[in-house]
Amino acid sequence: MNENKILPKITVIVPVYNVEKYLEKCLDSVINQTLVDIEIILVNDGSTDGSLDILKVYEKRDSRIKLISQKNSGLSAARNTGLEASSCEYISFIDSDDFISLNMLELMYRKAIEESLDIVMCNFSKVSENGNIISKSKIEKIFSIDMYKTILSGNYTSVAWANIYRRDLFFKNNINYPIGLYHEDVPITYKLFYYAKKIGYIEDVMYFWLQRETSIHKSISEKHIDDVFNIFDMIKEFLDKNYIYSECKLSFTRRIYSLVNDLFFRIDSSNIQIEKKYILFIDILKKNKYKDISIEELKEFDNKVYNNYLNIMKNGLCNSLKNENKLLKRWHKSEKEERLKLERWHKSEKEERLKLERWHKSEKEERLKIERWHKLEKEERLKLERWHKSEKEERLKLERWHKSEKEERLKLERWHKSEKNKLLDIIKQYEIFKDSNISKKYKELKSLFKLIGELR
Repeated sequence: MNENKILPKITVIVPVYNVEKYLEKCLDSVINQTLVDIEIILVNDGSTDGSLDILKVYEKRDSRIKLISQKNSGLSAARNTGLEASSCEYISFIDSDDFISLNMLELMYRKAIEESLDIVMCNFSKVSENGNIISKSKIEKIFSIDMYKTILSGNYTSVAWANIYRRDLFFKNNINYPIGLYHEDVPITYKLFYYAKKIGYIEDVMYFWLQRETSIHKSISEKHIDDVFNIFDMIKEFLDKNYIYSECKLSFTRRIYSLVNDLFFRIDSSNIQIEKKYILFIDILKKNKYKDISIEELKEFDNKVYNNYLNIMKNGLCNSLKNENKLLKRWHKSEKEERLKLERWHKSEKEERLKLERWHKSEKEERLKIERWHKLEKEERLKLERWHKSEKEERLKLERWHKSEKEERLKLERWHKSEKNKLLDIIKQYEIFKDSNISKKYKELKSLFKLIGELR
């Protein structure tokens, strides 16, 4: 029976986070594929709406579905979880608010097998929430054998979806999506195309990218800026490591300035802090990190990106700031205020340090006084111990004297007792005699005995 079992051909990975409004349309487009032999991995990334309930319903409905739930860790972590759980020769990523044509996986898999391709691409459409087509991609116009350079440059989107990948591209080259990073596709997709030995495409539009009003692609924060410049570092490191920086320099330059332009288009003119950070990073980019990267190199390579950047730097896009100089002036003014605050803080800190030094000096003197007192107290204690020792010796002497005195008293008592007995014997002898002289003597002795008793 195992010999007749049909193994799935493509693992479809769908990361899910709070998309209950769009999820069923996405899942219906996956489970109704004309290519039946697929593995479907749904990764619930800690959804707090009704998404998990929907996933459980579909899991019961379709045996091909494997449902994995994890704490909210972001899109990259969810994709990595799906990759680890995958088992098929090819991988496909689908975002949970998008949907695909019902024959997409069949056409792409057939092309991959027939032409022994590592990656197969297809065109995609941007669609609004009401279903209107906004725009369409045209791979055929930009496709080349060096597609990784095209994707690196940003001349074609770096998205993970709308492609199928040979699974080994990830595992043999140790490729994972960077966790906690905006634009997580940018430092990864071009690598997969770099390692792919053979790639191909289908002209049909088969992936539909939903343009939501709340999409992160329409907003910006300081983290967006930080992440974009972290991505530049990651790309530069990879190009250097593989000795392809020189041949990819123009593509890298275009990527840098296209992302820089995109960031500025998203900046809200009221958010001066983000504007300041943006200008600061541009300054770092030009003066420190990438001295060999120049916008002038794009003048002929990509005139559109070149002109966009110059217009941004010349005119600006903020209502409150007309050009970069004004922005820099505001930043410098703010920086001057921060410096004055810092100087005041240093002055205050210096005064506190002097107070602390005086306190330490005073505390040291007190400690010396306490040490001297402890020394005197120790001497007094030694004197007291010697006195107690002497007093103990005197007490022992007194106890011995009392003991000796007690022994003497006992001896005296025994002597008195002996004398008394002698007298009694004498009296008894005198009582024998009846003459008057003897009687008289007897009375005298009795008186004497009484006197002796009183003396005792």
